[in-house]
Parts: sequence; structure tokens; C-alpha cells
Amino acid sequence: MSLKELVNNFEILISKIEADGEKNAAFKLRQYRSFVRILKKYPYEDLLKNRDDLFEYLEENGKKKNKQYCKKNKRIFGYRCYCSG
Repeated sequence: MSLKELVNNFEILISKIEADGEKNAAFKLRQYRSFVRILKKYPYEDLLKNRDDLFEYLEENGKKKNKQYCKKNKRIFGYRCYCSG
């Protein structure tokens, strides 16, 4: 999975949460939008195969539980993302 696909998946998830009006929607939306914003600034899209570097980048930008985002991607979209192990 490429960085663009991961970003796109989370943008779809954001749209779904907005449409469904889920419980805790405001919190989820804020977290997912923040995650997407950070991913869009990732400087090494062509070097995305190294998940440890990506996780380090996410931590440097304030995302401590980044593996949970990748697990969410797998659960919602039905396939493993490169960063889920």
C-alpha cells in the first residue's frame, strides 16, 4: 500500500464518520484529520517501505499510537497496510 492509498483510506473513513454521526465523532475526526495532515507532509514517499522510519516520523509529530491507525486501516478496508506488521 502506498502513502497515497493510506491517506485516501483515512479520508474515506473521515467522510464515513461525518455521514454516520458516530458517537465520539468529533474526537475521532480530529485524530484522523491530524493523522492525515501529518502523513501528507511525510517527505519520503518513495522510501515508504521502512515502517520504522514512518513510525518515528509520526512520533516526532505527536502521534504516539500510530500502530492503532494502521490496524484501523486493516479492519475497515480489509487488507493490511505496510505499517501493520
